[in-house]
Amino acid sequence: MCYILLTSLLPDWGHFSAPLLINSIVIWCWYRLVALYNSPNPIASIFNLGVLLGLATLLYIPAIAFLILLFFALLIMRPFRIQEWFVGFIGFTSPYYFLILILYFVHQLNWKNLVPHISFTFPSFPGSVWIVAAMSLLIIPFIIGGIYVQNNLNKMLIQGRKSWSLLLGFLVMAVFVIVINKAGSYENWIVTAMPFAVFHSAAYYYPQNKFLTGLLHWLCFGVAIAINYFV
Repeated sequence: MCYILLTSLLPDWGHFSAPLLINSIVIWCWYRLVALYNSPNPIASIFNLGVLLGLATLLYIPAIAFLILLFFALLIMRPFRIQEWFVGFIGFTSPYYFLILILYFVHQLNWKNLVPHISFTFPSFPGSVWIVAAMSLLIIPFIIGGIYVQNNLNKMLIQGRKSWSLLLGFLVMAVFVIVINKAGSYENWIVTAMPFAVFHSAAYYYPQNKFLTGLLHWLCFGVAIAINYFV
C-alpha cells in the first residue's frame, strides 16, 4: 500500500522509463540480498545478484551505484569470504561479457561506447509547491518510521536488524543514483520509492494512535490525487 501510494506522489514516477524498469530489478535484488543471511547456497545467489545488477546497469548506467550495495550486503549479511566477493563481481560483469561478444560478432564493437560516462550533479530545486508538498510527504513519514524502527531494534532478531541496516544502505545508494548523470525530470528518483515505502510502513504500523496515522495516510492520498490533477 505504501509503495503504491508513494509512487503516485510524483507524476514523473508514472512514466515508462529506464529507472522504472531497473527499480523492479533492484526490488527483486533486495529480496535476494536479505535472504543471503541464511541462504543454503550463497555462491549461486550472489552470482545471480551480480547478474541482475549488471543487467540493471545496462538498462540505466547510474544503477552502477547498487554494485556498492551488493558488497555492503556481503559485509553485513555474510562472514567475510573473498571468493563470495569475487563471484559477485564476476556475476556483475557477465552481462557485459556477452554484450562485448555480440558487438564483436556483428562488427559493432567500439570500446569508447562501452566506457560509461558518469558525472555527479545536484538535483535542481523543485519548481512547484506541489512537488515540495510531495517531497515533504516522502521525508516526514520516513523520519517518523525511522524513529520507531530505532526504538524497536532491540526487540528484533539479528536478521531483522541487519535487514533494516541494509535498507538504509539501499536508500543511500538510491540517492547516489539520483545525483549521477542528472536528468531533466524526477523519473530517476523512483529508485528511492522502495526504501521510503518500507520506512513509511513502519510509521503506520508502530504508533498506537491510529487516528494520526490514518490522517497522515489520507493526507498523502489527497496530495497524490491533487498533484496528478493539477501538475
